[in-house]
Amino acid sequence: MSTKSEEMKNEESSYVFLSYQKTLICLWIYFRPRSESSLSSGSVIPPPPDVKPIIDKLAEYVARDGPAFEQSIRIKNDPRFGFLERDHIHHNYYQLKLQLCSVNEQNSSFISYSFDYF
Repeated sequence: MSTKSEEMKNEESSYVFLSYQKTLICLWIYFRPRSESSLSSGSVIPPPPDVKPIIDKLAEYVARDGPAFEQSIRIKNDPRFGFLERDHIHHNYYQLKLQLCSVNEQNSSFISYSFDYF
């Protein structure tokens, strides 16, 4: 077997693994036990178009910069970030988006590390 075909096979298996990992995380998010402080239905309610970009962007920043960044936003008590509170209607959407961004952040770090290594 040539080296080129081995590399392609390894690259393909890496993508399959990352896809499998994302699927497992999504299943865990859906079936994980809910805390009593979260919404009783556990459903994810999509935010309105004017709030969605704020939630999405904050989730990206928190995934990249860590929980300390989220805490610094909480301290400000800005009403635009009310979804950070567990009893907010869009908190579950924020948590889902944060977990997905965290997975994407980890995967991009893994892929960039893999390519830098070779």
